[in-house]
Amino acid sequence: MASELRIVLIYGTDSPPGRLWAALEFTKGVLLQRCAVSVIDLSSKDLAHLAGALQDERFAAETDGAIEGLRAADACIIFSPVYRASAPGSLKNLFDLAPLEALENKAVAIVSMGATAHHYLAVQASLSTVLCWFGAIAVPPGIYLTSASFRSGGLIDSAKRELEEFANTTADLAERLSGFQARPRPLAAASA
Repeated sequence: MASELRIVLIYGTDSPPGRLWAALEFTKGVLLQRCAVSVIDLSSKDLAHLAGALQDERFAAETDGAIEGLRAADACIIFSPVYRASAPGSLKNLFDLAPLEALENKAVAIVSMGATAHHYLAVQASLSTVLCWFGAIAVPPGIYLTSASFRSGGLIDSAKRELEEFANTTADLAERLSGFQARPRPLAAASA
């Protein structure tokens, strides 16, 4: 019997939960119908920073827990706002701390959000090289939410439909990738 599919959702900002969190919660509800789901909420975690804080015990448990959440998952969906035409530093910090095998050969999907459609590729572009470093399998095309995707703080029907389709596409790809090992491994593996 195959083990249950596990998908981790990353709330990729240290900003308090708001509309992007509502999108994460909706996606979580969709995925719970078919797999196990966990959440790494960077707004509630005090993670170490690569520059020196890794040895500080007060960061150890939360940092280790977040990294273990990435390792244990079969796939990952990142929820990220656009900050200054890029992904937030707190999200990049999580990936700086993660070992290669945390995302290698795993489906990784990106849901990003900005006020307008102007920066719709910003997070995709800023994370694409990071995901390549890991040897992650990016799930196309990504979802981009704007203020127009919400009404009274809740998702509109078309945004719900897109998130549902994207969540299921991510889960389908993760199932197909079970046991998959891309070769050659990422160049980063040569130094690991």
